[in-house]
Amino acid sequence: MKIILIQGCEDTGKTTLCNKLDEWLQKEIFKEKSIKRVELIKQCFNNNDFLAIYDIISGEKEENCKRILVNSASDNNVTIDTFRNFYENKDEKYYKKKDIDVLITTIRKENPELIEKVMEICNLENNYFNNCAKIEMLSYCSLNNHLLIQIEDTPFYLIKEKIKQLLS
Repeated sequence: MKIILIQGCEDTGKTTLCNKLDEWLQKEIFKEKSIKRVELIKQCFNNNDFLAIYDIISGEKEENCKRILVNSASDNNVTIDTFRNFYENKDEKYYKKKDIDVLITTIRKENPELIEKVMEICNLENNYFNNCAKIEMLSYCSLNNHLLIQIEDTPFYLIKEKIKQLLS
């Protein structure tokens, strides 16, 4: 299983990024040549957060299915416990049993307790990502009270490319 953690403080765009992924997985992914259909199970919350399972079926055989789980809710213990229940899917309460190929979840950078809970659900050590290289997504130059911001690849583009690699 590939795990993509989207980390950031409050109001940095984590949920917005997940919503863009959700829209792409429901509509735009069909532009990929071999996608036959997408089956979706989604649980929404009142603050734009959601949990969703996407079964992406390609080719002629039903066995050619990749499963993606997206969780945008990591703001508090209640949403993380909901994520745990959805992910563990005891007694197939939410969806039919099948391994998850890609897990995408948000984590709140400023709360170590919540980070630890999410890492535990993902079966990762808390310091697992400590030695990761950061991807430079923008550069800037400030000169005489003017600011130039050069945006490179967006997180949405990077995640979309990883999903496309998985499907090919």
